[in-house]
Amino acid sequence: MTETQDETDESEEVSREEMDHLIRNHMYGSFGIGLIPFPFVDIAALTILQVKLVKEIADAYEIPFSREKIKNVLFPLVSAVTPSFIAPSLTSLIKVVPIVGQTAGAVTMPVISGAVTYATGQVFVSHFESGGTLLNINVAKMKAHYSDMFEKGKGIALNLKKEKEKEEEEQKETAAKED
Repeated sequence: MTETQDETDESEEVSREEMDHLIRNHMYGSFGIGLIPFPFVDIAALTILQVKLVKEIADAYEIPFSREKIKNVLFPLVSAVTPSFIAPSLTSLIKVVPIVGQTAGAVTMPVISGAVTYATGQVFVSHFESGGTLLNINVAKMKAHYSDMFEKGKGIALNLKKEKEKEEEEQKETAAKED
């Protein structure tokens, strides 16, 4: 291979760093979705965000994308963490309880939303990196990996959420000093 061919091959490859950045940005979006005060609207919005995430990952790997196919894959994957996935549904529903419910939702839903988004992104990046497409997904095999990534994602989401809150607090303090 010539040097030009090597450079072309490298530029066509998707970097893991780019994918991690993409997933992290969608996790930030999921934090905001977790704060939506209306029961089940947050879950619908999170689903839309995850479909968008998978589409962007598929586009990066030049994988043909189908909204219908991804919807048929996402729900069974999320069921891999059913006890944990029931939590966002209950957390979403508890938001109707004034003050206590809204506070509980504001504390837990962003982290769970972030973890689900992290798991979704990581599972699809791994699948596409290994040459997979949306047509050859074996949901049963992916469930264990999804569950592992969800557990890892909870810790990552919690840390990202804390970092974001700290940044926002520092920005408020800086703005207050400038006034």
